[in-house]
Amino acid sequence: MSVPGNVVDYVEKKGEVNVNQLSKDLQISEISARNYLSRLTSDNKVIRVGKGRYRLKESAYRIEVPNKVQNILDIILKRFQSPDIVIWSLGMLANYAHYEVGKDLIVIETNRALGYRIRDLLISEGYNALLNPDENAYMDYTFYEYVFIEQRLERFLINGYFPEPERLIVDVYFAITRKKLNFSAYELGVILGNALRMGDVEVQRLITYGGRRGIETELTIILYETLKNRDEPINHLLKKGTEDTIKELIQGATEYG
Repeated sequence: MSVPGNVVDYVEKKGEVNVNQLSKDLQISEISARNYLSRLTSDNKVIRVGKGRYRLKESAYRIEVPNKVQNILDIILKRFQSPDIVIWSLGMLANYAHYEVGKDLIVIETNRALGYRIRDLLISEGYNALLNPDENAYMDYTFYEYVFIEQRLERFLINGYFPEPERLIVDVYFAITRKKLNFSAYELGVILGNALRMGDVEVQRLITYGGRRGIETELTIILYETLKNRDEPINHLLKKGTEDTIKELIQGATEYG
């Protein structure tokens, strides 16, 4: 079954579509809309990201930005012109999770000059903003509506203000293992496995950013074991990492799918 040109044009313009909206906008039946999107999936032009939801494989952003994150970014952009920030949240990984991500955590990474100013701005807007939060805050985030502001020296793998999935996955792993973030390592493994299966992350980009975070060895072990189980081994030297977390992550990445 060929896909009509107007359907292809619609999907390319929207970037992400759902069956119901496609049916209404192009005045076609939902069955036809679903069939066309399934065909585009088979042709490797779109990927399925949820029930009845599809996204262009070439889309610039491969993660979904929650409204709360966008609202905070809008507040910052209204005050500061082209600020040096990266903003991410656990909710951005929802498309790869096997159940809805629970309490979201929003993190803003910025330089030392802006850190205090962004914190004060968000507090004035009613947000519970913490600058350079400690381990207790990362462990307790599920009980509070936190916005964390981390002062860092570099931005990497960034297109705009939102991180690519590779950076986001690595940063969440870093927060779990180094900052005691209260987020399931198994669930992050599921997210990693799904992102790899969907073709939304590149192994080399994961390793490269892991190197910038100082966790290249651990990440290499995780990727090696995950891809080995899919008959896609990668050739890197393996060294001892954070064994318990790595085992839990590998279990999540390889068992669920």
